[in-house]
Amino acid sequence: MCIRDRVCIIKRARGYKIDQIKAMSLFQLREKWTTTVGDKEEFDSSSVLIANIDNSDPPLDKIVIGSFQGFLRIYVPALRAYKVDDLLLECNLQGAIYQLAAIDSGFPTAAGTEVLHLGVLHARKLSVYLVFEEKTGLSLKLVYEIMLKRNAFNFCVGKFGKIFKDLICIQSVDGYLQFNDANATLFALNLPDFMLPGCICYNSHTDSLIVANGAMELEMHSYASLGSFANTSANENKRLNPELTIVGETILDLRYLMNKEKPMKGGELLVLTLQHVLVYDDGLFLVSQHRLDYTPTCMQVYSCFEKRSSHTLMGGTSETLEKWLLLASNTKHLFVYKGVGTVWASQWIHVPIYMNTMSVEGTKGMIAVLSDEGNLAVTYLGTQASSHLLSLGQPKIVSYEKIEQDTARLREMIEPVSYTHLTLPTICSV
Repeated sequence: MCIRDRVCIIKRARGYKIDQIKAMSLFQLREKWTTTVGDKEEFDSSSVLIANIDNSDPPLDKIVIGSFQGFLRIYVPALRAYKVDDLLLECNLQGAIYQLAAIDSGFPTAAGTEVLHLGVLHARKLSVYLVFEEKTGLSLKLVYEIMLKRNAFNFCVGKFGKIFKDLICIQSVDGYLQFNDANATLFALNLPDFMLPGCICYNSHTDSLIVANGAMELEMHSYASLGSFANTSANENKRLNPELTIVGETILDLRYLMNKEKPMKGGELLVLTLQHVLVYDDGLFLVSQHRLDYTPTCMQVYSCFEKRSSHTLMGGTSETLEKWLLLASNTKHLFVYKGVGTVWASQWIHVPIYMNTMSVEGTKGMIAVLSDEGNLAVTYLGTQASSHLLSLGQPKIVSYEKIEQDTARLREMIEPVSYTHLTLPTICSV
């Protein structure tokens, strides 16, 4: 699959070919920091990453962006206008970048956090780099490479087998799954009854891999069953028996959210389709669904603690973890949901294909957005009135003399018209 075909498939799946509705919004996203990435380059939501990828102390979020033209860039935004110094790294990796991910190496830093590596997926290899700081900016050091025999589509990372570090699962365009611990291949297998590649994600509570197949279904395979199936000889005729659920729509994105307050209760799976946001539990049973009246382009979940007054005899306040769902549409809108209710709606000047929350100079909850043309901005939800609202225009002065003249002219045209009476044929009775 060439790069152009991949770009067209991604854009068509997100509804970019659908005529955009000229919807309006009262408020606009307030841009605090903005720039244009590259020159006539193409981007995808999976090739953007926000993380403390250089393991700096104290931790500081960076924006890592890869393009289909092979350029990798790392930015550090600020609460001011863009400066050239905000671009910490720009290099050409000599190959289209399909996806980026932060990989937990399992080694602790001096501050006690895990050392993150940068995973970069190309067509026939997965390169893992260590990003470190120099006097002139950031630099890359190749840690290892995973050479692939088939064309890659996407990959996911997770603590498969519930170990202390991330393992890598790479999916090819023909449904071939390859599991790696660093550059060592653990096992590989072909998914049965495969048609088209789709989204994949890791369920950390059940230690399972969730796959969106070409039949618009969700498959959940336990890591143990995948390893057992891969090590089975062909003569034993063993088949995979995943847990299945029918979605019935094109799946755009998968997100598994762990319950941080009560980890033993598991989490929930968010599924974004062309018309719905679906929520499933760990057994792939539908918990809730929300129908959308627009075509979504991307989603993100933002969690924060909210203080609430306690209705007990002791009184006081308590903190509860609240989840907010952010959805972007092809009408250049960003919607904020809490539960099934819309909390806020704002409009951007471009169609977002990626958005995520980040911390900028200690300010949490800033929203980073990127368009497919490379327009990058760090924004927040403001109350600035939109400049794109329709204007009523100047009122027209009514001339009664002009109306009387037009009425007389139309009357002269109508009066000479005479209607001819039609003679209906006589029906003869037999």
